[in-house]
Amino acid sequence: MSIYCLQHVEFEGPGAIAAWARSRDRKASVVCLHRGEGVPAVDDLVGLIVLGGPMSIHDSDTYSWLADERALIREAVNHDKPVFGVCLGAQQIAAALGAKVVPASTKEIGWHSVQRVSSEGVGKLLPPMFTPLHWHGEAFELPVGAVLLARSEAVRHQAFSIGKRVVALQFHLEATPDSVRALVNGAGGQIGESPYEQSATRILEGVDGCMALNEILYALLDRLFL
Repeated sequence: MSIYCLQHVEFEGPGAIAAWARSRDRKASVVCLHRGEGVPAVDDLVGLIVLGGPMSIHDSDTYSWLADERALIREAVNHDKPVFGVCLGAQQIAAALGAKVVPASTKEIGWHSVQRVSSEGVGKLLPPMFTPLHWHGEAFELPVGAVLLARSEAVRHQAFSIGKRVVALQFHLEATPDSVRALVNGAGGQIGESPYEQSATRILEGVDGCMALNEILYALLDRLFL
């Protein structure tokens, strides 16, 4: 059995999640849904990690696997398997558990500060203030029973947890210098001119902060999967 990472596009892979798995001697299998690979069976999961992507959760007519993914998330939660989501993955978790995902008041792209709002449970693993990478234009509402963990100036719901097994992050703690370059190359055309959208140059200049973010990521993944 394995921790399964669901990947949606070529340029948004597991990043530092893969390094975490190697360092903890955990098997992490990447399922490339964008290449036609199907979602795994819930009984094969040790846990589930749902990565980011430029599509909307509402694009099931174009990407039929989005609905399959949400069904798997619900099954994993019902079977008490740990589930961790990043950006689109966090939105998929929210939608799978009955919450709305709607256009944000502004796109949020680049390095923007996030404030912890709860130290309950896994919330205590987040610093009071930190600056992760963002790349999203939609935002999730909170599922029933969720605890809001963090917010930013632009987007009120940045992270939530449910019990001890579910964590959803709107931002990218898994960012590495290589993954940030891949994201800029793959999705840089999405960058606009709102106050919360940084230039590709500015984003690439911020990659020195990845290591500190990865330390937070490791702490969260340790709590969920070890």
